[in-house]
Amino acid sequence: MPKPRVQISSRQLSPSAPQASQEDNWEDSASPVSGRRPSAKRVELIPIARIMPDAYQARTLLPPQIAERFFRFEIDWYDAARQWLELARQHPAIAQRVNSLLSLGSSMHEYGQVKTVTGSWQTIDGRTVFVLETGERRFWGVALNTVYYALSDEPLLEAVSVAAPNRIRQVVENEKYETPNAVTRARAVAALILHFYDIYPQHGVEGRNDYHRAALDKRLTRVTWAEIERIMGIGRPALVRHLQILELPDHLLEMADLYNVPERILREIRQLPKNQWEAALTAAIEQGLTSEDIPSLAPPAPRPADSVRTTPPRPADAATRTARRVKTLLAGVDTPGGVDSAALADALCVLLKGREPILRMAERLESLARQLRLRA
Repeated sequence: MPKPRVQISSRQLSPSAPQASQEDNWEDSASPVSGRRPSAKRVELIPIARIMPDAYQARTLLPPQIAERFFRFEIDWYDAARQWLELARQHPAIAQRVNSLLSLGSSMHEYGQVKTVTGSWQTIDGRTVFVLETGERRFWGVALNTVYYALSDEPLLEAVSVAAPNRIRQVVENEKYETPNAVTRARAVAALILHFYDIYPQHGVEGRNDYHRAALDKRLTRVTWAEIERIMGIGRPALVRHLQILELPDHLLEMADLYNVPERILREIRQLPKNQWEAALTAAIEQGLTSEDIPSLAPPAPRPADSVRTTPPRPADAATRTARRVKTLLAGVDTPGGVDSAALADALCVLLKGREPILRMAERLESLARQLRLRA
């Protein structure tokens, strides 16, 4: 039986009118109401206490501070939903996501489940649970709806078991029924790369972002890239740009995921020094910045006096070159241990050889002396 009703102010968290998402209104051959289900598929009614969402799903819903305890079996679905509703009181972005799921859960409670969830029975930490491949929104929709409206019965979900979970099916459903944000798409690209490498997560051993980051150093053939392009419906350059988002640390990935920050903005933020990433992302969210605004957040370039010269100096003119030589020659005249001016005059007379050259030299030196005194 559910626990006592959680009181939430309608002003703080007001679910919109019940409205199913496109994902859950879609009917195919697996729909229990379409009458076209292949006989090979057996539908089970499973209490959600026996169901576990995929902790490594590309599209994450549960806030990380709750997800960590839930996926370690420290809290059950009811406590997770209750804590999620409490967080929604304080954070508008979380409330928006919760309201969407509450709307879905209300629709399922009133009209029934249109599309089955899929998954497989697995043993995790000694517990046998039905791990979802698709249908996490339906799971949390009915869970939140049960807690919010204090329903007395534990909800059941119609489920179809698959022989082997498939990341491709999971990614295709996310892409088909709800446009993923940049972080979700980054995890989806990584999940596909790791799928083609036959690398799958170890439950409870690695965090969801650490698992997806393992794709960053993988090299793919052109054939594999072409297959991922076909699945995702976008070209390789865009796939690579999304994958690089995973270079952001966990808390920034979760922030960008919650606020649906576009890839272009995250790309510009990554061009900044790493110690500027958090401030830039916060500013982008709070101030509604565009990708064109992000470069202006970079610290100013150092002044020339503070930087190392990277270009050769400009060539000196003739006057500068001569002045340097005169300064060097005359620096030691009439100084202790230096050259005596009379001795220097004698040496110049010997070199100049004649009265006229000596007088011209004297005139030049006198002219230079007058100009120096004038400037002094």
